[in-house]
Amino acid sequence: MSGFPGNETGSSLSRRGRIVNLGKRDPVGGEAHNNRVTNDMLQALHDLCVEAYGTGWRAISGSCQDQATRRIYCGNPNVAGSRRMTTRACPSGQQCTTFEAVNYRSVRNIFPVCGPRIEVTERHDIGIHTEWDGIWYPESPKSPGTYDSFAQMAGSLNGYFNFDGAYSNGEGMSSRGSGHSWSCIACPGGKLTITSTDRATWAIGYTSPH
Repeated sequence: MSGFPGNETGSSLSRRGRIVNLGKRDPVGGEAHNNRVTNDMLQALHDLCVEAYGTGWRAISGSCQDQATRRIYCGNPNVAGSRRMTTRACPSGQQCTTFEAVNYRSVRNIFPVCGPRIEVTERHDIGIHTEWDGIWYPESPKSPGTYDSFAQMAGSLNGYFNFDGAYSNGEGMSSRGSGHSWSCIACPGGKLTITSTDRATWAIGYTSPH
């Protein structure tokens, strides 16, 4: 499944967020066309390229080799035409899916990301209609700091996303929309409810400190 986090539902982007500081770096080249949460996900892949091949290597594309393994293609801006491949398993309990992003070569490609699997299976019969819900907490409400969070439906399904959060000072915020994926930049901890009107399904979540 794939989706471009920078082109979500109209109400999906919010103004605040937190997580653990991963030492975020400035985007290089065409990566500047991505939004912050997309570059957060890319940065995790860049780190794996550096781990495999050394300083300066960055992710240029990738895929899910299977449900729990990322295949990452790496390039080096200082080495013309460079392309090497590495594979990495997802952390325990997480699953691989794909997203779209622009790499440093200004080419939009598919990349893998690992995240918790969110089951969207709680059935609700409303008159003649049936809906299925799933709940995910990117971080607990009132957690210190803010976060960049992302969720994406399985396959090509669209869904409804309803996020209610609270900053550490108790101030509330919400984000609502519909589409294939949802992102919230610099948001507080809170609860995301995902609704499918097609069938029981699942989604993948991702979050990192803002």
